[in-house]
Amino acid sequence: MESLCRFAAKRDGGWWTDLCVLALAFGFSFTVFLGTFPLMDPDEGRYAEIPREMLEGRDFITPRLCGAKFLYKPPLIYWMNAASMALLGEGEFAARLPSALCGLLTLLLVYWTGRRLFGRRVGVLSAFVLGTSAGFFICTRLCIVDMPLALFMTAALSCRIVAYVSEDGPGALPYLSWASLAFAALAKGPVGVLLPVAAVSAHALIARRPRLLSGMRWGTGLPLFILIAAPWFVLVSLRNPEFARFFFIREHIGRFFTPLHHREEPFGFFFPIALLMLFPWSLFLPAAARQIWRERRGRGERIHLFLCIWAAVIFVFFSLSRSALVTYIIPLLPPVSILMGAAFSRLFDGVSRSWMWQAHAAAAILCLAGIFGCFYPSIYPIRGLSHPGFIAMGALVFAGGVLSWMRIRRGNAAGFFCALLLTVYCTDIIGSRLIPRVFMGSRSCRRLALIARRHLGPDTLLASYLYTPSLAFYTRRPFVMVDAPQTLDFFFGVGGPGEPDLFMEFDRFLVAWNSDRHVLALMNRRDARYLAESARTPVAIIGRMGGRVLASNRGAPVARPAGTEGTAAAPGLRPGRTPTPIPHGPDRP
Repeated sequence: MESLCRFAAKRDGGWWTDLCVLALAFGFSFTVFLGTFPLMDPDEGRYAEIPREMLEGRDFITPRLCGAKFLYKPPLIYWMNAASMALLGEGEFAARLPSALCGLLTLLLVYWTGRRLFGRRVGVLSAFVLGTSAGFFICTRLCIVDMPLALFMTAALSCRIVAYVSEDGPGALPYLSWASLAFAALAKGPVGVLLPVAAVSAHALIARRPRLLSGMRWGTGLPLFILIAAPWFVLVSLRNPEFARFFFIREHIGRFFTPLHHREEPFGFFFPIALLMLFPWSLFLPAAARQIWRERRGRGERIHLFLCIWAAVIFVFFSLSRSALVTYIIPLLPPVSILMGAAFSRLFDGVSRSWMWQAHAAAAILCLAGIFGCFYPSIYPIRGLSHPGFIAMGALVFAGGVLSWMRIRRGNAAGFFCALLLTVYCTDIIGSRLIPRVFMGSRSCRRLALIARRHLGPDTLLASYLYTPSLAFYTRRPFVMVDAPQTLDFFFGVGGPGEPDLFMEFDRFLVAWNSDRHVLALMNRRDARYLAESARTPVAIIGRMGGRVLASNRGAPVARPAGTEGTAAAPGLRPGRTPTPIPHGPDRP
């Protein structure tokens, strides 16, 4: 503990020592147990299956899912995951590793930015805050497109502000900023360029510092941006004439201004989300904001203003959008972490009253959370969660709360920060092993997919009532979705010229089920019950997981429960009145 306090509190130190410590500490926490739990649908399954099909088909221009064009996202996440799978094999660890590396590089970039702007201690504290923030830690362990976007948006804006305040001149930083903008565009399209440019423009306007824009070296930087970003957009448009209209008009302008994907949320939706993502450090936001306001006329005024505008532009943009997902605001966390690092650095120099009561409140919350964690499994057991592990995690949190309380009572700000840091760091590692099991039954189909893989034949029809892209990843086979067209307005998978038709109405599926062709279908229990009542061919349940079943039209059904003789209910399912067929379409990509 004392060594950590000295490391965090000292103002001077070597770059390489800090980078090595941060890389080793957070490289471990971001990657440990990374491949021990299955891919979660739909996002992880989709972003793993598309690069797998890229490797299989040797087509790295047109993304495909189950053989059909999937033109919703640019290719950077697919290329990164394909490279990882080519090196490490087609598994969960390889699929998630690029996101973890992007998270680690973002953390190191935050350290570099904080150090260049405010000094060594702020850089270290900023990296600690970001790496142990709940939302950032969770997202580094998921195969999602938002982590590469966060990395390159952070790189673009960090290089811009550091170049602006550098006393030695900008050097190559403007070009690194342009290159980062290009990779941000390849990560998520126009939004990766629009938000950084909007942040820089807003700061130049509010601060009345046009040099922020004029110093971007447009004459040489813009051609570099085009050289990196344009080739894929040109090639995919040449191969797919429908791409430009679909990608830019429908999926960006339409998604922002209309509830196209039915993800509309009220304007304040992201406020509690941001607080939860920054937890536990969000507990200190009021004191940090008050401190920044008091120092608004100080030497770091323009830096604080830029960081605040950076975070505000991201927050306001996605709050105004008619499509909202929790992970959209991950790029907001780096600038807030730097602001928090600067605030904690001031705390190390002297504890104010506002900091004291918030620190006591944070310690009390940890103690209460620890007690709750110790007793909760006994009061309300959670399916799939290890009770001893959960109790151990609760005990760790309680001990961390007590230690934090003792340190802040003595006025030891560095000791309080490090006690809280260690508690959250260790809890993250333990939680990364325990918590994902809770979601396996509802968000993963690995167990059933592996059963299906053992039963697949060359002509087997693989179907799903659910949007589970990981089914294709684990079986290495495409599947069709039953009854999806009634619930979706997808361009993807509708069976255009030369494209496979991935959607099948129930009547067509029923004909296939009653035919001589072998059919395997993933569905929930209600759908299996309805299928059993509608089909002539018996429904054999060959796998169960939570509320989902894997059904086959071949093989002897599992013995029915007593009292169900004479009914057509699927084996192992409770009989009941004839259910109404309800189409169950996939989640939207």
